[in-house]
Amino acid sequence: MKVLAQIARQIRLGSYLYLGKGEDLSRGREKSSILADALEALIGAVFTDSGLEEATRIIADLFESRLKV
Repeated sequence: MKVLAQIARQIRLGSYLYLGKGEDLSRGREKSSILADALEALIGAVFTDSGLEEATRIIADLFESRLKV
């Protein structure tokens, strides 16, 4: 979860989230659990909409700096 949240912060995913008033006021856009879940959902949406090849490309781009080759 930690890495997902870090990557979500890196791409500023929190600024695109629709949150309830309470969650927004309690800095929900910065919460690691919300950011990690949002990135996971985004990757799932890409997979559902565009297939495995595109999802794999997105994952490789996002995680490139963290993968050991």
